[in-house]
Amino acid sequence: MGASHRHLRALVVDHLPGAALKLVLINATIGGVALVAEALELGSALGLPEELLRSELARGPLAGAVDRAYAEGSHFSVALAAKAADLARGQAELPVLAAVHAVLTGRPELAAHDLSALRPVR
Repeated sequence: MGASHRHLRALVVDHLPGAALKLVLINATIGGVALVAEALELGSALGLPEELLRSELARGPLAGAVDRAYAEGSHFSVALAAKAADLARGQAELPVLAAVHAVLTGRPELAAHDLSALRPVR
């Protein structure tokens, strides 16, 4: 863990527990939206219509992530999501979030777009 991440951990844990919770919730949302995007991609590859996928995913445990993946008027950029994921990865061993971070940084054309841009475009 680098010095800046150790400093962040000390700051968050000792002085700003609300900031720690915010980091957890933001990264759960980021991971959820990325998972919904992959589920939509898989469904598309299997020939399923997007509306069917969306409605069925929205009926299950990913309902909140589906809502966020289709949110209009929100703007939490992919670049900001990558930064938040990187901060979180500096605090704990998070292999799933590391994979999400790789997706976020691997698509530089989406950096300025809202996180919902991870959804496949049909």
